[in-house]
Amino acid sequence: MSTTPFGWRDFLVLANQLLDDAGGKVPEARLRTATSRAYYAAYCECKSYAVLNLGYVPSNDVDDHFNVRKAFRDHGREGDARDLRQLRDWRDRCDYEPQVPGICAMTVNAIEKAKMLLARLESG
Repeated sequence: MSTTPFGWRDFLVLANQLLDDAGGKVPEARLRTATSRAYYAAYCECKSYAVLNLGYVPSNDVDDHFNVRKAFRDHGREGDARDLRQLRDWRDRCDYEPQVPGICAMTVNAIEKAKMLLARLESG
């Protein structure tokens, strides 16, 4: 086992691989999983950013999904909070809904939105 922390951005790499391989077996499962991983890449990076830069203290439970967005809004980063909310909505649809119309476009949009959000975090 590695002693270095997990790189949450690797979830975005996996999401891209799943999207690229969506023409293979179980394509909808790949798209659903890619959307979910795109969200978790963004969410976990946003949570880490909020801890390091916004004074956020995580509860390490389900409430963090809302509270991380609130921390971003409270610090004038409404766009980041909104993008994270959209990613969460798409993730929830993919994880819980039996039918997701337009899932391929949703997955492409989720990956792109996550990439842009992570780029904004890098630039401060």
